[in-house]
Amino acid sequence: MSFIPPLTCSNCGHSARPGEEGFGLSDTEVICKCGNRFTDRSSDQRVLSSNVFVRLGALSNHSEHGSAATPIGRARLVTFATPFDFVGRVYLTPIGFPFIAKEYFENSRGMLVLTSRVDGEAPLQEMPTSVQFNWMVYGLRDIDSLPSWQVLFYGATTHAVAGLFKAALLDYAVAFEAYLESFLAKRLTEKYGDALSQYLMRRAWRVEERSKDLLDLATGHRLTERDDVYQPWFEHVKGPRDRLAHGDRLTVGASATELAHSAVFQAIRWIESIA
Repeated sequence: MSFIPPLTCSNCGHSARPGEEGFGLSDTEVICKCGNRFTDRSSDQRVLSSNVFVRLGALSNHSEHGSAATPIGRARLVTFATPFDFVGRVYLTPIGFPFIAKEYFENSRGMLVLTSRVDGEAPLQEMPTSVQFNWMVYGLRDIDSLPSWQVLFYGATTHAVAGLFKAALLDYAVAFEAYLESFLAKRLTEKYGDALSQYLMRRAWRVEERSKDLLDLATGHRLTERDDVYQPWFEHVKGPRDRLAHGDRLTVGASATELAHSAVFQAIRWIESIA
C-alpha cells in the first residue's frame, strides 16, 4: 500500500489510476471496465497515472488543441490563443490519408507543422489536395511564479516522455531536494528565526540529513517514519541519483523513471500532509 493508493472500483474491486487499463476517464468521471461509473476529482491521482495524456493534463497549467488542414509537403502555421512559456509536449494526429506531420518551433506563440507523404503508403495519384490533422499541446505559463520544484518535476516528466530517462531521474531527484529545501527554510524560519534557520540548513546540507533531522525539527516527523514513502524514495531516487552523480554506468529505463516519478511525488505530498 502506498501513501496515495490507486482508486478501487466499489463494484468489482478493480484498482488503478484514472486513465489506466480498466479505468477510462471522462472529465471527472471514471468509467470502470465493469461498467461502474464514479466521480474522482483528485489531481494527485492524475499526476500518478501512467497514462501520459492524463498525467500531462494534470501537471500542465496550460494546454491548447485544435485541427488544421494543409497541402502535403507544405508547412502549416498554427498560432496559439495564449503563448506558452514552455512547451512540454506536442501530439499531432493525421486524419484520413496517410502522411507524416512534425512540429517546428520558432517561438512560444505558435508552431509550424511540417507535412510529408509516406512513400509507398498510397498511390501518388490518390493524394488529396489537402490533408487534415488534429493537434494537442501541453506546457507551462507564468513559469517565474511557479515553485522551482514544480518546474523541475515537470521537466523530469517531459524528459521521461521523450525517452531521456537518465535526465528525467536526475531532475526528479533535484525536484525533491528543491522542494525539501524550500519547505524546511520556511518552517524553520517560522519556528526559530532566520539566523538559526540558515545555520541549521548550512550544517545539514545533505538531503538524507534534511529528510530526517531537519524535518523532525520543523515538523516533529521524519521521512523514515513512513516506510512506504521513505523506502521508494531511497531505493528509486536517492540511490540511483547518487550512483549517476558519481559516474556509475547505470542503466535507466522507462520503468525506473516511472518509479522515481511516483516516489518523489508521494514523498512531497506526505511532507505537505504533516505540515
